[in-house]
Amino acid sequence: MLAELNQLDGREGFIFNQYSECGAAGRLYFSSENGRKIDAIRMDIERRFKSSEIDQNFYMLLLATLL
Repeated sequence: MLAELNQLDGREGFIFNQYSECGAAGRLYFSSENGRKIDAIRMDIERRFKSSEIDQNFYMLLLATLL
């Protein structure tokens, strides 16, 4: 699953907008590319949890690993 998550195309979301160099907030914590990648992975983890592909314990583990 980690390999699948690492292969995702970036998506603009909360982290991109609030913490990357090209986001609306103009912060420089992450590059635009990394902000998009974090958002894509976060969204996919959420999708997997909501569709019951993963249980709550694995959901929390994946989020902690991402952060």
